[in-house]
Amino acid sequence: MTLVLRDVSVLRHVLQRPPKEDEKFEELCQHATRVTETTCQSFDEGLTHLARNDVYVIAAGSCLISWKYFEPIKRDLPELLAFKDSIVSEARRIVGDLRRRWNTTLVGMHVRRDDHTGFMAYWKGHKPVTPDYLHRAMTYFRVLLGSVHFVVASDEREWCRQRLTQGVDDVTILTPRSAEMDMAVLSLTDHMIISVGTFGWWAGYLNPGVKTYMQDFVVPGSEFSGVFKSVSARDYFYPGWIPL
Repeated sequence: MTLVLRDVSVLRHVLQRPPKEDEKFEELCQHATRVTETTCQSFDEGLTHLARNDVYVIAAGSCLISWKYFEPIKRDLPELLAFKDSIVSEARRIVGDLRRRWNTTLVGMHVRRDDHTGFMAYWKGHKPVTPDYLHRAMTYFRVLLGSVHFVVASDEREWCRQRLTQGVDDVTILTPRSAEMDMAVLSLTDHMIISVGTFGWWAGYLNPGVKTYMQDFVVPGSEFSGVFKSVSARDYFYPGWIPL
């Protein structure tokens, strides 16, 4: 089947092999069958059994973020989702400089705060990453590896500076560049500390090493907490990722 999107301008800028953009998108959609996940951020096996000769529109509200969607093609993902050479070469330069400077294992850390700290985000159930979790994860890797250096990408760098760098010399907060550069750098580190959200999820999924995630990342009793009950949570977090 061929994936067709309405607008691939961002992906064309970022990916080596962006999806197809079709001028007849609107016409195709008029005759399409609309499909959606049963529950966002869970695995819907029905979406993996679509008839190949039909046209489908993935309806709004579908996240397609379960690892189970991608497991059958996991070996192909590095090629399918490859960043442009210019992005990869710069990310490798950044990571290479860090390796030469610190001469130790690098642990990427994604800290998403900005859009998860407001009232509406909390009301829906999105809980921002906490310093307690980040320090637990850092301690976990310090004990596991002995020598380690943390590479932090965040939308609130000053917040990270105040809470993660005091009294230690094993943390580097990346200079702001672009979202794709942050993800490329994080994917090239040895291990990964995931905070919250899909950006960190994908950075972790593309990273080859050990991953930790914040286990209490939803507000209890909220709308969002209902999404991650039992089966859905197992659909979302990859087996072997470590809850802390």
